[in-house]
Amino acid sequence: MSESRIIETMFMNEKIAKKIFKKEQAEELLDKYKPELFGLKTKRSKKIKYLGNNLYLDICSLDINIIKEYTRDYSINIGKYSEIHKDPEYFKTLINITNINKKDSPCHPERFSESVVKPCIRKYINEKRTDDLEKYLIENLMKSLIKHGTERTNQQVKADWSEYLILMNCPNIIPTLKQTKGTDMYLIKDDGSIEDLDIKTTRSIWEIKDKKEAIKKLYEGQGEDRFSANPRLYIYLSDKDLCNSEDIIKQMNENYDIEFKYKKEVYKVIGCRLIII
Repeated sequence: MSESRIIETMFMNEKIAKKIFKKEQAEELLDKYKPELFGLKTKRSKKIKYLGNNLYLDICSLDINIIKEYTRDYSINIGKYSEIHKDPEYFKTLINITNINKKDSPCHPERFSESVVKPCIRKYINEKRTDDLEKYLIENLMKSLIKHGTERTNQQVKADWSEYLILMNCPNIIPTLKQTKGTDMYLIKDDGSIEDLDIKTTRSIWEIKDKKEAIKKLYEGQGEDRFSANPRLYIYLSDKDLCNSEDIIKQMNENYDIEFKYKKEVYKVIGCRLIII
């Protein structure tokens, strides 16, 4: 068995601040709450700039609630989730119209090139064809490509919508303002420490009632290019029209420890989550 992967909780530090903030937003927040750190670098300077020694350490000196409120407000009104916040009905409609039954899917969403395109090209070569390759590819790939594009659109919109629902229903969430691999949001714990959340949206939990078993199957069904044995927060969007904030918060506080097998290797993961919305 490989080593266990566990939830890491820590207090705000420079590394975390760099994961959350772009330079521009970090300076904007500090300028509001620590204006003494800004000024003219020289007498000839015309533009006010940050004069501190370490931008992200200065961010860490702010109260965690100030950081939380700024990042939430920015994400909802300016950043990643602003368009969803302005027009949630459009995104709900888009999820519905791009939904493809799994049996109609041309392949695993992340393996289109390898599973669909490559065999088609190989067939063209093996038949020793020299006729119009572009026409051949359009005739043989277009139907699958449209389904694949529709499926990936659905996948992306569901992911953004799921994160938006978590943000709107869990007040102790800090969203990241930049794309950071493996960290989508941070959860503020009761003691003021924070836990990073690697969020993945799933299209199915196969009607499995036991969340622990459902999480295990999700880990075992990962694609090779996105494999991880670190604790994840899986979100499954059900057919419910209304969200219950109390229920979502309750599920956020439920952790599960699992063991799963992937390519003959056994992994133990401590602190997984599955939220059904």
